[in-house]
Amino acid sequence: KYDPIFLPANQANLDDTTDYLEIDYFGYYKIVKNNFHNKSYLLYQCGAEPPQEEVNSGRHDLILPVPHKGGLAITQTPQIPPLELLGLREEIIAYIGD
Repeated sequence: KYDPIFLPANQANLDDTTDYLEIDYFGYYKIVKNNFHNKSYLLYQCGAEPPQEEVNSGRHDLILPVPHKGGLAITQTPQIPPLELLGLREEIIAYIGD
């Protein structure tokens, strides 16, 4: 068990991080919201066009076909070491950050 003293005050508790995810399902796409980081992702069925009204809304931080067929995008540099351990370093194609 972890010691909560070592978790920064703004860090999510490891036992309830799914409380910060919200998924809305639609016909051929879904919207995944990460409420902890205030991010929104539009995932749509591969081979289909993403819903234009959602694309035009500008609400989503990332729009991806599913299954995704090429490369990884990361949002923070601490995400690199786990990918290296999995042998996926060469798959990183984008850094999405401020």
